[in-house]
Amino acid sequence: MGEGKSTYAINHINKAYKDDLLSRFHGSLEDHKFLVVVPLLEEVKRYKAQCPNLRFVDPQPIEGRKGLHLLKLIEEGRNIVTTHSLFLRLTKDVVETLKQQGYTLILDEVLSCVDIYKDLKKSDWRLLQDDGLVSVDPETKNVLWQDPEDAPYNGKFNEFKALGLNGNIVRHRNTLLWRWPAEFLEAFKEVFIMTYMFNASWLCAHMNASGIGYRHMSLSQGALLPWFLGCDAEGIRRLQRHIDVYEGPHNNIAVATRKNSNPLSGNWLKKNHKALAPELKKSMTQICSYWAKVRSQDLMWTCYQPYKSAFKGRGYTKGFVACNAKGTNDYSDRSLVCYLINLLPNPVIATYWSDKGVSIDADQWALSEMLQWIWRSRIRKGEDIKVYIPSQRMRGLFKDWLSASNASSLALAA
Repeated sequence: MGEGKSTYAINHINKAYKDDLLSRFHGSLEDHKFLVVVPLLEEVKRYKAQCPNLRFVDPQPIEGRKGLHLLKLIEEGRNIVTTHSLFLRLTKDVVETLKQQGYTLILDEVLSCVDIYKDLKKSDWRLLQDDGLVSVDPETKNVLWQDPEDAPYNGKFNEFKALGLNGNIVRHRNTLLWRWPAEFLEAFKEVFIMTYMFNASWLCAHMNASGIGYRHMSLSQGALLPWFLGCDAEGIRRLQRHIDVYEGPHNNIAVATRKNSNPLSGNWLKKNHKALAPELKKSMTQICSYWAKVRSQDLMWTCYQPYKSAFKGRGYTKGFVACNAKGTNDYSDRSLVCYLINLLPNPVIATYWSDKGVSIDADQWALSEMLQWIWRSRIRKGEDIKVYIPSQRMRGLFKDWLSASNASSLALAA
């Protein structure tokens, strides 16, 4: 993190433009086209401003649908910059046009590529099966949509029909999952995925399960080099002197015992959040006022969204930042970070990968997600921060990573 991935991408794009001009001078027709995908709209503005010769366009709604404008721009061969949310809605028609045009994809941060699909009731699924509208491919487990012979289906399940036809729905152990088809990546002439700890990501698992190969690289002083174990150790060592991790009695709210396993995890909080709330609020007040000695505008904290109202308290409530925040610089002035989560992968999604022969390292995935969140603070500017992580497991993962001397904790760093 902070090694200049976006700067590298911008420089690469601008150099490609200059190379194209030079190739035309020598009679070649080399012509790079770029589709840049970023987490947030503020990054859209950055690429448009810093790559002026490329004349990047961000799709706008046509008849309420940005996808229509995206398709039009691709047909015209324009350079495009857009957000993850639109990219995740790619259709097969758009992907086919991308393939014909020969675009280069630059993906800033990994996609949320698999999730449980909750917009169809079990009774509706049985109804669609009984009516012969859906079936499950026995090999891929993809949900297949079959219109009636007399006329195309048009009704309340139109959205589900569109997802099925697009290859977005799979049936896994009696659960419907939404997935972004990893094979869509093969529509591009070249793909750059820019993230930290890629091997720990679900997108990496998704690509492995789909048989899509990749080269694992690292940035060093603005140049791409082959990744190697511990290649980020020096960068981590530079951070050590700027990070103070709390060790004290306020960590006792989340001590694991045989009867108290995985405290602060999602399942644990379902049963214990009400009993935990008074003690957690007290600990947060003490951490903010007496350990870190910060004002409310100087801190950021997070927990699972359903428990935000139960855990909020005087002096820190307004500092809440969603635990999946990525790519934003809005909190780069925060000097205290409080991570009140014990992050575990959804077991249904984890078994989706394992059934395909791909294992997920739950600890490394949780570490990578937590690091992305902590990086929203002023540590991204190389300034001092204080860190409160009451979960014994998550705190241990963070401290092992920060030590930079434990080779196993670096095995997945990129």
